[in-house]
Amino acid sequence: MRLNERSRRNAHLSLVLVLPLFLMSFAAKCDGNRNKGGNANADVNREREVDDLLRSKVRENLTAQSNNTNTGLRMLDVEVGVSKRKVTLRGSVSSQAARDEAVRVARDTEVERNGEKFKPSDVDVSGLTVAQPSPSASPSPSHSP
Repeated sequence: MRLNERSRRNAHLSLVLVLPLFLMSFAAKCDGNRNKGGNANADVNREREVDDLLRSKVRENLTAQSNNTNTGLRMLDVEVGVSKRKVTLRGSVSSQAARDEAVRVARDTEVERNGEKFKPSDVDVSGLTVAQPSPSASPSPSHSP
């Protein structure tokens, strides 16, 4: 009987040791389809770097443009966000011309990373509003005494 117990114990031990290796091998084969295009983490990091570069460059270009023109574009009133190369502009500008200028600058911005050039894929300006001019304090001509 003692021999029979030993062979069972050895069979259990070998099963305990071999089964996890088999399962890991199987899991690796199943995961292989997900990473066929290369390292997924490297792609995500590259996209984040490009987004960060685009965000910085759009801000820089908008600031330079606001200093060079009289379109009413003030960079303090505009927030820039970038996700998957889609630029989002939020805030307010003083005129439609300033809004158009902000869109043009964002679309024309280009960055370079490792010899590869990137431009925004889209520009979302749904959160960029044109501020209404405040009413003047002087009385209108129709109300004069």
